[in-house]
Amino acid sequence: MINERDIFNYIFNKETLDEEKLKIIESGNLYENEIKYYNEIKNSLSENITDNEKERIAELIPGYKLEKGIILNLILPRVKTDTILKYSASSSSLLEKKTVSQTFMDAAEKYLIRVNIIDDTTKVFIFSVKNEKLNDLKIIFSPSKTEYTLKNTNEPLVIQERVEISSIKIFE
Repeated sequence: MINERDIFNYIFNKETLDEEKLKIIESGNLYENEIKYYNEIKNSLSENITDNEKERIAELIPGYKLEKGIILNLILPRVKTDTILKYSASSSSLLEKKTVSQTFMDAAEKYLIRVNIIDDTTKVFIFSVKNEKLNDLKIIFSPSKTEYTLKNTNEPLVIQERVEISSIKIFE
């Protein structure tokens, strides 16, 4: 018996089907509509949808609000290591203080974010290249998807832990 999963696999993961199911699906027009449907889905996955198209689709769905976030990607990784004298309580070994600085920018080059990680503190500085006032920002760090809010960008966002960041998304 052929089910929906089999037809899906026929289009997306043909190698997972046994020969008997392959023969049944390929031997006639019995599953033609389902095959066409999943082919259309597979083809649409490779198409890029513009922001304008996303907005038009969101307008058609009641109760759905399209979040217009700005994605900032890492552009200039730089690591600086300073060795200072610091002793742990359990031993007298020399520990290392590590400072990591990262710079992120959006594709339109409108925003720049500087992240400085010193020991167990992360400071996030957000700048508008056009010197716009930025207030009440929602900030999401990837890959962790941790979310923060910042009332204004006059002062940095200070997080009392090391935060690993590969990209940042901000919402006004």
